[in-house]
Amino acid sequence: MNPIPTLILLAVLCPPASGGTPSAAVPRAPADPPAADPLSFAGGRAVFSLENMSRFEFRENTCDFDDRVDSVNDDSWLLNRFRLGLSLKTADGVAFFFQGQDSREIDRDRPDERGHLGAEGDDPFDLRQAYVELGDGRSFPLSLTLGRQVLQYGDQRLIGPFAWNAIARTPVRPADAAAGAYAGTEVDALVAWAPNPHFTLTVGWSHFLAGTYLDDTGAASDADFAYVMTGLKF
Repeated sequence: MNPIPTLILLAVLCPPASGGTPSAAVPRAPADPPAADPLSFAGGRAVFSLENMSRFEFRENTCDFDDRVDSVNDDSWLLNRFRLGLSLKTADGVAFFFQGQDSREIDRDRPDERGHLGAEGDDPFDLRQAYVELGDGRSFPLSLTLGRQVLQYGDQRLIGPFAWNAIARTPVRPADAAAGAYAGTEVDALVAWAPNPHFTLTVGWSHFLAGTYLDDTGAASDADFAYVMTGLKF
């Protein structure tokens, strides 16, 4: 076997060390300290939180699936939800949380009654959460939360806050055993932009193609839903 190719390969993989004094490492600039939270006071024992969601909606046939009927839900409107919270922590690890919420549905034709014809309605500022939390789960693997609080289990099919709106979801039409099983197909388009941790912009459009179930139980026109939503959170 000719050893020359092996020697050449070793020379390429393991070149000899260069002579001279190694150059000194360039010092890195110190990282900027994290910005102070302007809503935090008393060394983090009192922290305010602020949320605002604004969503412009356009709906067509989303409730009746009927092009022949001009429903009050075939409309556009603006939804706005504002939340202000305060978190308090004591020296012995007891935490308190209070949060108020104001929700408005602006410039709509449907009645101002929550749940009627799917309306969000107006809910002036009132108390949403107020609870005390004992234990942090770190020093002892048990904590207790007492008071008015948000509960969420799994995918929220039974219990959950359902952040999209504040009212329960209801079926469009009652069940019909004689109708076809295919309700329809939905095509969705979504664009989201989050330039920083505090602001989000989401634009969405959905087109629903009615199926045999709707055709067998009544009107079966296609439906459209579009929205522009902004979120602000601190």
